[in-house]
Amino acid sequence: MPETRFLSIRGRKLRLIRYDNVASTQRVARELPVETVVIAHSQTAGRGRYGREWISPPGGMYASIVLTPDPLLPLRAGVAIVAALSAYGINARLKWPNDVTVRGKKIAGILIESNPKKMILGIGVNIRAAPIPGATSVLRETDAVPTVDELIERIIARLLTPRVDAELTRDYRRLCATINAEVLVSMGTEQIRGRAVGIDQRGRLLVRTHTGVRRIHSGDCRHIGGDTFDVGAHPR
Repeated sequence: MPETRFLSIRGRKLRLIRYDNVASTQRVARELPVETVVIAHSQTAGRGRYGREWISPPGGMYASIVLTPDPLLPLRAGVAIVAALSAYGINARLKWPNDVTVRGKKIAGILIESNPKKMILGIGVNIRAAPIPGATSVLRETDAVPTVDELIERIIARLLTPRVDAELTRDYRRLCATINAEVLVSMGTEQIRGRAVGIDQRGRLLVRTHTGVRRIHSGDCRHIGGDTFDVGAHPR
């Protein structure tokens, strides 16, 4: 049976449900109301973007948070995770659209599902292990290793901190390692290559190509040269 308790954060009361093992915290969260948090010790069928495998052995944080709709949640989530990790001395950066990296190595990933009534924010953080080559973990980056409860509460506190959109977008740009990188973005069968020159107010990546600047809402983004992380690998 899962363990249930309540979190009081920023004047809000969230229900936290903890499982030892589930197929996917996202699947569980789909049936739950807003302001519910699902955490699992491990997952057997975790999935990342585009249905890719999300490797989820013990030693990581696997959580899904059910929230009210927020068009800037992808930006808000990335900034919140970076801020939470900074409390443990980790200088993380954001790789558009959904990766958190340290020195080009993935330490956390984000997955968002939405419908008109709610959004489900899936977060995976490598705490004690980095299951795939080219990734890193909190333990590899610092001696101040948090518990899962400490880390998720820090992330949620940041998520629930009121911020004006312009401030949030500015902070995301400041933390984004993709800006100024040469990138190759795959959108289905289309590939766009150029230099990432910014993030607009809606969170879209601006890529300057030989035909002009493209605004990209979603896609697989690969840094060309100087980045050791390849988004073609299984997301974590």
